[in-house]
Amino acid sequence: MTGLAASLLTGVTIGLSIAAPIGATSMLCIQQTLARGLPTGFAAGFGVATVHLIYSTLAAASGTLLL
Repeated sequence: MTGLAASLLTGVTIGLSIAAPIGATSMLCIQQTLARGLPTGFAAGFGVATVHLIYSTLAAASGTLLL
């Protein structure tokens, strides 16, 4: 591996570890993936993303009603 590729891989790894904090929903996805396999972990992640989308849509709609 060249020096540039190693530096890029290191930067991506560190960046993702900082940008993706481990919270309750992340632990749920990790737990489901390790316990029941990749399809179940993917379903848990998709469910979490759907709930985040609904919450952010409600927040944006509420914000526009207040303005």
